[in-house]
Amino acid sequence: DVAVKPKISVSITGESAYCERDKLLLAAIGDGTLNYSWKGPNNLIGMDSILSKPNLNSAAEGYYQVISTNGGCYDTAGIDILVLPTPTLTLDEVIMTDFCTPVTLNPVITGDSDVSYQWFPFEGLDCSDCSNPQIQPLVQPTYLLRVENDFSCTDSAEVKIVLDKVKLVYAPNVFQLASTSGNNQFAILPGCIVHYVHTFNIVDRWGNTVFSTSAGSPIDVLGAWDGFIQGKQGSMGVYIWFAKVELVDGSIQYLTGDVTLLEE
Repeated sequence: DVAVKPKISVSITGESAYCERDKLLLAAIGDGTLNYSWKGPNNLIGMDSILSKPNLNSAAEGYYQVISTNGGCYDTAGIDILVLPTPTLTLDEVIMTDFCTPVTLNPVITGDSDVSYQWFPFEGLDCSDCSNPQIQPLVQPTYLLRVENDFSCTDSAEVKIVLDKVKLVYAPNVFQLASTSGNNQFAILPGCIVHYVHTFNIVDRWGNTVFSTSAGSPIDVLGAWDGFIQGKQGSMGVYIWFAKVELVDGSIQYLTGDVTLLEE
């Protein structure tokens, strides 16, 4: 018995150049019911029409060959695979700041460091395509950096900006009526991450309001308590203050504390 098999032809489809960490994906194309056998660098083998290999590195570069057969005839095809150098980006995942000192983003590039930079979003940064932008307080809670080299190989990383809310305001705990040392009024001083103080109220030990001030916008200046209540000197003792403040991220915080009023 003699079986005559049809002549076959096989070809390979797929990209011939990949960036490091890309996924290799090649497909053998032939007519009819065929069996396939792949060979490649580092003793790579495959037994399907599709050859895939994740997370490529320079060792994966070289010649890839597929042999196809229908049981009587066979054909071969090959392709040279090039693995291009790719930048590796490292960026702090979280930066905590009170914005009292400038905050600069400092990415680290290894591998191919000849790259272009693109930050997303660009609002709140003093530049969107430089390596070390400075952040303005506070426009975006998260920034993403994408770097790309001359081979169009890319890497990306994200950084989250977290507000340090430990010291939102400074508030003296004592002041004196008609003091000549300058400590003769009481007010709270907002920290760097406070956008502005909405309201500031002071009550006595019985809950009676002795002082109240408010601001409708960041440019309004809040008043300070001089220790007088309806034109009369307040009694020496402890008073409680309350403040509603808005932070640079738009969030609202309600603060409270106490202050001791000393007589002349």
